[in-house]
Amino acid sequence: SSQKENIVENEVRNNLYDEQIAFVAKGEAAYETSSSLISAQLLGDEERIATAAIACDLGTNHLLQARLLSSSFTEGSGGLTQTSLNDMSKISEIEDKLKKSSNSFRAAISANEVVAPAWCGLGCALSGTDPLL
Repeated sequence: SSQKENIVENEVRNNLYDEQIAFVAKGEAAYETSSSLISAQLLGDEERIATAAIACDLGTNHLLQARLLSSSFTEGSGGLTQTSLNDMSKISEIEDKLKKSSNSFRAAISANEVVAPAWCGLGCALSGTDPLL
């Protein structure tokens, strides 16, 4: 009975993670739309600053999605660490989100290299895969 309760508890927790991820993912689309509008509306330094800010926000959005995905099936999310095929697909999703996050932070830095949050975000996005961090 205790194991069954743990399974139900994990399913509820995973549903909550799925809802959080879906909510955060809505912001991703808004940032991407903003990015395309900025290049059509602004010029020079204004475009560079706005592009860096949006790219940094998009990187943060992808990083949060990766963290939520990771939290949804790792140890500490209920104690059952059995890895299912569904979990394995989440691993590739996490890698994809981290790559998108890194690329967005790099785009922000490329647009305006004094954006400190982009440098910090890049370090956070790379910390799990880069042995030097």
